[in-house]
Amino acid sequence: MLLCGIINELERFIVADGHRYNLAYFFCQATDSRINSAVAVLRGVIYLLVYRQPRLLAYLLADRPIPEDDSVAWVVLAKILQDILGDANLKATYLVIDAFDECFADLPNLLDLIVCTSSERVKWLVSSRNTAAIERKLRSGYGLIEFSLGSGTNAEYVSFDIDGYIDSRLSDLASIWGGLPSRD
Repeated sequence: MLLCGIINELERFIVADGHRYNLAYFFCQATDSRINSAVAVLRGVIYLLVYRQPRLLAYLLADRPIPEDDSVAWVVLAKILQDILGDANLKATYLVIDAFDECFADLPNLLDLIVCTSSERVKWLVSSRNTAAIERKLRSGYGLIEFSLGSGTNAEYVSFDIDGYIDSRLSDLASIWGGLPSRD
């Protein structure tokens, strides 16, 4: 839910600023083989980038068929994304990946790609459970800022914010339905 809220805010910012930025996002899910691989992440991110900046379609039409086999598709899609992100006319771009730790196939390759494509113009925001391998690899990238919600003083604030969000949504439902039982 937190990342959905961040994406909504980024969308509003982009619209308010005259669409001078790109935003692409992907939600991984471990239990669905269609959305738990690095190839799925690349397909989703490339699709949204091309949708938002249609002239980037030329990178997909550059006589590079995308194979069905994920191990081969990874190489082709990674090159396409690198070319897109290296385009001199690419708008500043935010790439958001949720549940990164639920991406099973080719995760190390995806980590390498994130590290090598992060720049002043290309920002990645990934959410993940704390895993040493992911943290270690991302620390070597450009401008990493780590924020942990589940430990220390942050856990207290997160709990407070979640309670506030639930109360707000319950109030919204109560006004629509004419009342709800108390949460207490």
